[in-house]
This record gives sequence, structure tokens and C-alpha cells, in this order.
Amino acid sequence: MPHWSLPRTATSVQRTIRLAQELGVGLEQCLAGAGLTSTIFDEPTCEIEGWQELRVLANILRQLEPSVPFGLMAGQRYHLTTHGMWGLIAVCSRDTRTAIETGQRYSDLSYSFNRMDFQVHDREAHFLYDEGDNPEAVRAALIEIDMAALVMFGRDLAGRTIPIKRMYLRASRPQYAAAFEPLFGVTPIFNSTSNCIVIDAAHLEMRHPMADEVGLQACEDACRAQLERRRVQRGIAGQVRRRLAAQPGVIPSMTTVASALRMSTRTLRNKLTSEATSFRSLVEELRTRMAEDLLESPMPVDQIAQRLGYTDTSAFICAFKRWKGITPSGYRNQRSA
Repeated sequence: MPHWSLPRTATSVQRTIRLAQELGVGLEQCLAGAGLTSTIFDEPTCEIEGWQELRVLANILRQLEPSVPFGLMAGQRYHLTTHGMWGLIAVCSRDTRTAIETGQRYSDLSYSFNRMDFQVHDREAHFLYDEGDNPEAVRAALIEIDMAALVMFGRDLAGRTIPIKRMYLRASRPQYAAAFEPLFGVTPIFNSTSNCIVIDAAHLEMRHPMADEVGLQACEDACRAQLERRRVQRGIAGQVRRRLAAQPGVIPSMTTVASALRMSTRTLRNKLTSEATSFRSLVEELRTRMAEDLLESPMPVDQIAQRLGYTDTSAFICAFKRWKGITPSGYRNQRSA
């Protein structure tokens, strides 16, 4: 399973599509076959699958002339704040080395599709990008996006462009090769054995003016929670969780969910069993989590029962007591206390 199989917010694909539209690519052309609609622009924090964003990128590249440096252009639209809490880790870190090392622990929350490795050799810092999990048609563009974004991150942290000593790319020389030097300050060595940017390691010791230990801890806590939430959405069980939570107040049947996932109920049952869970367990998991959240609000218990799909309030009360060992009212009073 690719490392980017976790769900991701639509922020990245939104920016990619807007750039494509500026270059004359229509929205329908961007979204073809990706299972997405224009509604992704209505909610910035909505989540999509990695393959959907890759399909959008592939669609865009097919519509553009090979002389257009789309990856380089797209990468320059990323800033540390674009990445939410993951980006703020760098801002709150003591120095650049700490920002990189801490950020790597939560790299699954970034928008990158590449695996990034960071090494220091002979007073040089090497940023290595592995594109092996990505479809061939978009590999070069995804590397260019990450490398251009790295330049922008450096500017965000230092307030200036951090000089690059050398740059290597596995891809062959593209028609837009002249576009690299103005952005990176160097011309890449194409057809290399790796994708790598090399800078002077002294830049890693650069102190950050907005460094804050309390802020860094808060960012890390938020990243851990977000990462854990996304990880439980992986695999078939994750897809079922998202289908169950799609419409509050309506819990779809197993038949409905299986049909939406284009499989029989028997196949869905077997796949969930292989992931050590069941459809009933996932329904109860969702209801438990939603009930806990709703009981934090002043919403009456009978309305909460309806929101969770119960036609009888007493059935909800019995279920909640089975889940938590306490009645909904008792749980609410306990939390208030």
C-alpha cells in the first residue's frame, strides 16, 4: 500500500486546479475520472483520497504543452501555513534542523506524495526524494512540486532564499529546463541516480524568530491526534467509516455501503474480517464517538438518539450504557462536573 494512502484534505488539489484553470484547463477536464465534483471548493477541510489527487494531476498534465513547467509553478504556491499544524511545527521549532527532524515524524500530514529522507554529510545537508510509490506519468511533476515547495519553505523561515549548492533529478531534461535556474539558483543534473537538493549544513542552525516550545508541543499534540484519526480511515474499514459518517442522522445499511463500494455484502464482510473488524463494530464505533461529541452540547438526549439513527430513545440509552457503562445523562453530568 502506498505511503500516501491516508486521507488528505482537499487544500492541495484545490490549489492545483486553480493553477490549471489559470492556464486554460477546464474544471471538468481536471476532475475527469477522479470521483470529485466542484463541491471540493465549498469546504476547504474536506478530505479526499490520494489517488484522486493524482488523477487530477495526471489529467492536467495531459492537457498542457510539455513546455509548461507545471510542477515548478504549483510548488511555489505552497507555504508552511498551507500545511496547517504540520507547517506550524517548523515555525515554532528552535531552528531549521529541529523543524526538519520533527516534521519528518508527521510527514504523512504533508501534501507530499514522495518519501523524503534528510541526511548530513561533510557539512552538507541532503534532501532526498523517493518517488517510487507514484505513477510514472506524474513522478517528475511531483518531485518538482516538492522541491519548489522546499524553496518556499526556506523563504518562509529565513525571509530569504537559502542558497542551493547542487541539485539532482532522476528525470530526463524537460523542455522547460531553463525554468529551474531562476527558482533554485542552479541547473539540475538530469538523469541522475537520485532526486536530491544539497545545501550548506550551516543553514540548519538558523534560529527561528517565532520559536516557541509551548506552541511546538501544541502543534505536535494536534498532529499526533490528526494522524491517528486518519490512520483509522485506512483500508476497507476506513472507507466504510467514511460512508457511515457521510450523512448525519442516517446510518446506511451494509447492503447500501457494499453497493457504493462496488462489492457484494459477503465480500465486504470478508474484507472487514481480514482487517479484524465488522460492519456492526464500525457502526457502534461511529455512534459512540458521535454520542460523546453530541453529549458535550446542550442537545436533548432524544434528539441525539434521532441524530444517531435510533427511532427509540430507550434503545439509544441502553446502547450507550453498554458502550460506556453509564447512561447518556450520567455521562453528560460527569463531563460537566
